[in-house]
Amino acid sequence: IAGKTVSLMVERFHSRREDILGAIGPAIGLMDFEVGKEVIDAMRPLFSREEWPSLFREKGNGKYLFGLAEANHYLMRKAGLLENHIEDCHISTWTDNDFFYSYRKEKGRTGRHMAVLMMEP
Repeated sequence: IAGKTVSLMVERFHSRREDILGAIGPAIGLMDFEVGKEVIDAMRPLFSREEWPSLFREKGNGKYLFGLAEANHYLMRKAGLLENHIEDCHISTWTDNDFFYSYRKEKGRTGRHMAVLMMEP
């Protein structure tokens, strides 16, 4: 979504990639987000082999750990955002569950997050 959002901003609003600021909010962390091989297989083509080690960790039995924040960071960079225009709060919804809802940790019990987006004229 991050890369497509940047492309749409450039196309529809004539935004300049080097002017766009990106933020990565609270999300389940790399060491807690277990996914199956099908997720990794779908994600691999989006990233270079050099990027894979910081995105995926094999656990065995067809299970992997996957870094959502890391993936979004790479996707924003690939979309043309400058490194110093990407902020990551480095908050895990899994480990900081007292403050942020985690669907996985709460086993589907509902919770809410909110995002605020702004475009300056």
